[in-house]
Amino acid sequence: MHPALLLSKLRAYDFEENFINLLRSYLCERSNKVKLESRKSSWKRVNRGCPQGSSLGPLLWNIFQNDLVYEIEQNLSMYADDHQLF
Repeated sequence: MHPALLLSKLRAYDFEENFINLLRSYLCERSNKVKLESRKSSWKRVNRGCPQGSSLGPLLWNIFQNDLVYEIEQNLSMYADDHQLF
């Protein structure tokens, strides 16, 4: 998910700016690292997506991609983060 695009979309839907700023702080300027057994990676900046396992993730994804059906002229089936053209 592209945070700037999602935030623009929320603005277009007339979400309040305070809420958009809250989401910006949640989605942007995050860092992650990975642990595999006893080894740990260094911190890496994350520019896209939602924190894995977050409660907001599925809702934000649905808002992000909800108008896709208006732009694709084939039959499109969407469920969660899966899409199928037929």
